[in-house]
Amino acid sequence: MLSTYFARQVTTLILFSTLFLTYQVAAADKPATHAQAAQNTPSAENLVIGQLLLSNDPGEVAFAGELMEFAEQIDQRISDVAAAVLYQHYEHTLPQWFNMTYALARGIGSTHNARYLPFLQNVLQNSELRHLKNLSKHAIARIKGDTRVLGTTLSPESIDLADIHHWLKAQRQTAPGAALESVAVGDDLEAVFAKLGSPATLGLYDHFLTKTDLAKQRYKELFLNYPYLGEVRLSRANPESPLRVHKVVEAFHIPEGQRITTQSGTDYETVVAYFAAQMASGVYLTQRDAYKQLQWSGLTDARIYDPLQQEIEKRLPAMNDKQDVDEVAWLIKFLAISGNYRYLTFMQTIANDTRNDKILQHTRIGIANLHVYVTWNKVLNRNLQLAPAGQLQALRVYNMLSGPYLPLQANGAKKLVQENIVNPQITELAFSLLNQYGMTADNRDQVNLTIWLARYLVAHGGEEGIALVKQLKESSVSKKVRKSV
Repeated sequence: MLSTYFARQVTTLILFSTLFLTYQVAAADKPATHAQAAQNTPSAENLVIGQLLLSNDPGEVAFAGELMEFAEQIDQRISDVAAAVLYQHYEHTLPQWFNMTYALARGIGSTHNARYLPFLQNVLQNSELRHLKNLSKHAIARIKGDTRVLGTTLSPESIDLADIHHWLKAQRQTAPGAALESVAVGDDLEAVFAKLGSPATLGLYDHFLTKTDLAKQRYKELFLNYPYLGEVRLSRANPESPLRVHKVVEAFHIPEGQRITTQSGTDYETVVAYFAAQMASGVYLTQRDAYKQLQWSGLTDARIYDPLQQEIEKRLPAMNDKQDVDEVAWLIKFLAISGNYRYLTFMQTIANDTRNDKILQHTRIGIANLHVYVTWNKVLNRNLQLAPAGQLQALRVYNMLSGPYLPLQANGAKKLVQENIVNPQITELAFSLLNQYGMTADNRDQVNLTIWLARYLVAHGGEEGIALVKQLKESSVSKKVRKSV
């Protein structure tokens, strides 16, 4: 399945050496909310969406689909890219791509552009994902019921994503941002962008908004980790206006000595050396214990996993009995948590060459898991090398809670309680997440996140935390939440 995916990517890049997009738009029939795709420079928002669509991170691509769905104006060149990306992935069933394809289908449907109808009908007929079929069906109905744009039919395989990447880069370079200066308390979003330049240039759209359900949007508090910003953060926006913010910047101060992102320490190197020694021990039980600790560590350092690869290379041709096979199979799966693509070719070679069914099965699982950990580890290991002494795990848990993936957030909340991590920055984030999910939690990850955060705030959230948890116990829609908090 992965080979089909890579083949399709290569085909897409080779088919056309230059991007050609023809626009035949009935401008008179088109309302202002989805205006005709301009031939000049796209808006900053469209540039951001384009950059996210070309990301290797499924979460960022899914976020681009969400932005498309609620944007006031989408450049047709950008929505064509969304269709091309969906075309590359809709026939595959790797779990990490599910939400991405769902968001892209909704985003394409929101364009009201009939050029995407044949492609969406193809997705409806050929996708193996029931939910994606349903979303494609809704997108088709949405376009047919309100066709605002009449353009030439799109063939997604004709979109050259390499050319799109160069085009976006050129667009950004034509309008460089002004000299960087710190934003100030009271600045609105336009003032922030005026001072700092396009968000596409600086990457300030770091999972900007969080979905609570399909119809309602709420801004998530976003900490602007950029060296010129100073101690500021984005405040919550009006929930009725998902892409408009008022009083966007407010003061945010962390007491000296309690920062978890701005001081250097030696913990990271110490931890890497410890796990590297365990993986190089050659003792399976020691390596298994290291694996259990590394699962949620976010560590991708090759110094840890190169010894594991060498161990597999040594043991694979020398397997003599069932125990050898079992242990080598698990070592291959251990390699996946590296989240490091340097090991992908090695794992694919094993899958292609082995004649042992168990080794093949575990290697295929490992390859699928590797893609997941590539995405997750980007969240988990953010700024770990800058963590002050004693704060490495606190920063890791903060990364999990502030990231875009609910499974990581739920696991981070659990670790918060089980490891008794207390930090004012985390406490404030816990309040934000509990206000966001607590009352409406309706799936396993949201419920688990709510329960663990409630337990944390009862212990460390003061009277405000206790009051919020009492409110959840009385009014949450989840029976499990009401029973467990």
